[in-house]
Amino acid sequence: MITLNTASGLATSGGTIALSGTVYNNNAPSQTFESIGSTSVITSAVGLTTTITAGGNVSANASSSPVAFSGLTAAQTYGAGAGLTHGTVFSMTLASVTITGSGAYGNNMSTPMSASNGAQSLTVTVTSAAITGGAVSKLNVANASISESYSKSPTDFVSPYTFHSKLGTGGVLSNFAVDLVFNGTTAIPAAAVGTVSIALGSLGTSTAFQGATVTGSTAAVSQGGFHGEAETVLATGSSTTYTSFIRIHNNSGNAGNVTVTVKNDGTGAALGSSFSLAVAANSTVTLSAGQIEGSAGITPVAGTNYTVDFAGQMTGYIQHVLFNPSTGALADMSSFRNGGQDNQAP
Repeated sequence: MITLNTASGLATSGGTIALSGTVYNNNAPSQTFESIGSTSVITSAVGLTTTITAGGNVSANASSSPVAFSGLTAAQTYGAGAGLTHGTVFSMTLASVTITGSGAYGNNMSTPMSASNGAQSLTVTVTSAAITGGAVSKLNVANASISESYSKSPTDFVSPYTFHSKLGTGGVLSNFAVDLVFNGTTAIPAAAVGTVSIALGSLGTSTAFQGATVTGSTAAVSQGGFHGEAETVLATGSSTTYTSFIRIHNNSGNAGNVTVTVKNDGTGAALGSSFSLAVAANSTVTLSAGQIEGSAGITPVAGTNYTVDFAGQMTGYIQHVLFNPSTGALADMSSFRNGGQDNQAP
């Protein structure tokens, strides 16, 4: 008689299927000639463990020049070792991935899947608003010695976005990072926590293997820097009594550039072109409605009111003031002052 335990023994890592046997007299079953002890014939391998850890949250500038606020890494030149020049960029780590253990055997039934050969075919799916909006130039997977970049036209990066890597080919791979590289010319959008999904596999005729997909969280992106908005800014000639002035104050210890965008206060339609101005550290710049119109290339129409938006590489606040040159009277139209919710980012 041979006893075989069921294959459910393999359902848990380290579980086994075992055989045991007894040789006995068929006419006298109580007479045993030989007993064969239970012997394991196959053991379930400990599977690969893939752990995904979200990167550190970052704060990005809301203007078109994404300076390095908290969490963003600046001054990285990619491709220099290969004789390529991609310039100085800003980047962030969406998530880090750690692979441990040995998994099931490959098709040759002798080579266990490991962190090195299990990542020879790597499928990465990124679901995050951080890759949308045209700010991303590359998606990277990289460990201490290897970096692979996946470049497309910025408009081709949509969420979710899937790409394939061979990062583990030819070397031991225990961990790597999934990074975003920004182009430096488009504002980085705010993004809530997203997901990164990793599917591991191995290439080759004898060890082809597809592992389970593991999903983890990504870092989030918040908007930092200077934000401000002034409403009901009078166009030149709209009033014979008052003229609108905007005061922009930089209360940080560093000089900053501010991007100014003008819209029709009634319709929200953009007017003219955005322009930039420099504000020295701990100083104030005052602009009249006429100066704003001239810099934006707007021909004033009496009776028109503007909404003027400001975004920049500093912290501070704005003031909208109406001035009567005949009487010297000032009317402060600002809804918020220094530290106000709409005029200063934390």
